Amino acid sequence: MWGRPLIYGFSVALLGVIWPDSLGTGLGFLNGLLELHDAGTYVWWSLGLVALAKILTSVLTREGGGSAGEFMASLVVGGSLGAAFAIVVETYGGLDSVDIGAFTVVGMAAVLATTARAPLTSVILVFELTGNYGLVLPLMLVAGLATFLSDRLHPESAYSAKLLREGIRLPTSEDIDLLDTVRVETVMQPHGGGLRPWNTLAEAAEYFDVTTHHGAPVFDDQDRLIGILTLSDVSDSGGPSMSATVADAMTRDVITITSDAPVASALARMASLGVGRLPVVATEDSRRVVGMFRRVSVVRAYEEALSMSKGKELYRERTRIRSQPGADFFDMSIVEGSPLANQDVAHIQWPEDLVLVSVQRGTAVLVPHGDTMIRIGDRLTVFGTPEARDEILHTPQVRE
Repeated sequence: MWGRPLIYGFSVALLGVIWPDSLGTGLGFLNGLLELHDAGTYVWWSLGLVALAKILTSVLTREGGGSAGEFMASLVVGGSLGAAFAIVVETYGGLDSVDIGAFTVVGMAAVLATTARAPLTSVILVFELTGNYGLVLPLMLVAGLATFLSDRLHPESAYSAKLLREGIRLPTSEDIDLLDTVRVETVMQPHGGGLRPWNTLAEAAEYFDVTTHHGAPVFDDQDRLIGILTLSDVSDSGGPSMSATVADAMTRDVITITSDAPVASALARMASLGVGRLPVVATEDSRRVVGMFRRVSVVRAYEEALSMSKGKELYRERTRIRSQPGADFFDMSIVEGSPLANQDVAHIQWPEDLVLVSVQRGTAVLVPHGDTMIRIGDRLTVFGTPEARDEILHTPQVRE
């Protein structure tokens, strides 16, 4: 029980004897580096070893059951590496004077941005800690680049990785916006034809009355999209007329959306332009209309997204049940007087850790849905834990 903490604690103490700057917060060590204008007594490899020792002492402390934060540790590692790099440049690069303190600040921001995946926060915190506001552009450039590269090498920050190991995943913006999960092609309406540039505005108004739409695409003689006409365009052109044509009133610069785009993008485009519809075009041909995205499509998209979200919740619930100790399949029969008889599946209060798999009715095997009615004589196959099995089998008139 005490062996592991003692071994790791002794290892940390040994590293601290060799490299005292690797212990504690390292604030005094960092202040010394920030005041350096030349290498002084430091050599680049000694600072590299301090950075390595700081990493080892932090890891060993946590593995031994102790507490070691990421914030100051990342600053010490970054400051040490930044100062070491400056000394290398000054020694081997032929430069007469290098501001080692400036490189220390940049190194601190880079490693903190990598650890926390928060570039702007890292820059601001380093500003506040050092009081050095003369390195704005280098700090922002290095912090942004460090975050960009670390995201591609390891997607989790030091903080979110801890939660992930505990089975907790923080939601992203994609998780939050349901409309990002539905594509336009899923909810778009067939364009149902459209108007031609030679149609009169009176014919266009009649088309709108018949279809109940407030806008329609305009096609040339080869069915290529050349414009869009709305009721507002007809009204702005003097109303229905047999002398004015669609070509005179239509909008020629058409804003479209591709069929594979998420509904959230289409909705944002409609909102920014103040329009109520978008022609949906093929991905490979921006003039070939495959449908129309209208306001009613947004309602359908929400219904689709909620359905998908509910399906994912059910999947996660079934996965949770399958991982329960002792969970297995078992059968049960519905006999006369059972409280489950003549009830829809959706209205039955099933035990929490139980899933209905199938309903055998005579020689037929039914896949149960919410509106499937359980009848006398049915044989149910369910999957669940032993506790759920006992609970359902103790329901009156249910037999195994």
